[in-house]
Amino acid sequence: MSVEVRDDHVVEALRKSGAAFALAFGSRARGDHHEDSDLDIGAWWPSVAPAAWDVVVPGGVDLVLAESLWRASC
Repeated sequence: MSVEVRDDHVVEALRKSGAAFALAFGSRARGDHHEDSDLDIGAWWPSVAPAAWDVVVPGGVDLVLAESLWRASC
């Protein structure tokens, strides 16, 4: 299965949800992805972050909330 994700759709979805910062990571960011690789996105909200499942992103996007990473490391 080929995964195609339009960057502008991801940006629009994150802006609608109030994200202030986002970055791509993983195989697509490194450039060594395969056709079935998803797009890994880390995002940050300036106030209380929504639950990850409340942020509607396009198919093929794996969203990680930056806040959850910081809380897990404390």
